[in-house]
This record gives sequence, structure tokens and C-alpha cells, in this order.
Amino acid sequence: MKTHIQTVFLNIFFSCLLFTGGCSANNIAGNIAVRSHYSSQQCSIDKASVRLINNKNELETLITRSRRTVLSDSSVALPEIDFTKNRALLIALGNKSSAGYNIKLNADRAEIRDQKLMLPVDIISPDKGGFQAQVITSPCVIISFTKGAYTRIIVNEALDNVTL
Repeated sequence: MKTHIQTVFLNIFFSCLLFTGGCSANNIAGNIAVRSHYSSQQCSIDKASVRLINNKNELETLITRSRRTVLSDSSVALPEIDFTKNRALLIALGNKSSAGYNIKLNADRAEIRDQKLMLPVDIISPDKGGFQAQVITSPCVIISFTKGAYTRIIVNEALDNVTL
């Protein structure tokens, strides 16, 4: 009788352990590499937006447009992104009325949780009450990350996110 109770208890225990382990495995499916390729304080994008870049032509068009207000003779080399294995994303803050705004990738890995890619992006704002140059800026960044088992890309609660 004692052995039968122990067997039942062990079966229940291992079933619970297996069940909870399976649930947690679905929540966090791993992480993938993330890389920043281009950033500028003058991207000429009026509204805050998040946009998927599908190929090299779109990438070139976005970078060319963002550089049209920059007074410089130097050209920017087009980032090397393998679009067969990676996705690219433009994150823009839109027009800002002062300096001090920025977009920062704070890690080189992004977590996949519940089929959502959680990008490690910080939106930086100037200190309240601080002094900043009164100049119109339009910060943006272009990042890439490995294609994977996710259906949404979460950038930041303050910005739109992307559904694939």
C-alpha cells in the first residue's frame, strides 16, 4: 500500500513538473542577434514610426532620403544586410523641437517571448528642466535581426509595433 501511494505521488509530481516546464518553454523561445547599422539625428521623417525594410533597394532609399538635409560631401556606405536570413527595421522618433532625443540599442540580443520579438531599444529624451539647443531634430536608427519564430516585433510602448 505504501509503495502504491509513493508511486501515485511521484506520478503526480512529475506530471506537474512536466506541465509547468512545458508552459515556461512556450513563454520564452530563445533570443536572437540584433545589430545597429545606421543612425542619424536628421532623418527627415516627420512622424514617429516603425517600418520593416524588406530589401536592399528599400534600405538604400531610406538612407538616401535621410541624408538629403545633411551638408556633407562624404557618402554613407550601405550596410551589408543579408535579407534572406535577416529582417531590417527603421525606428524613427519623428520631428523633435530640441536636441537630446535619441534611439539606443542597449543589447546585442533580443528575446522571443510568446511569439513576440522584444527588441532591446531605449528611447532617450532630454532631461526635464535642462538646457538643450532649440533645433529641429528627427532621430532614427536602422537595425537588423535574425529571422525567427515570432509574429510581432515589439520596439517600445511609446511607438507603433510591427505585426508580420
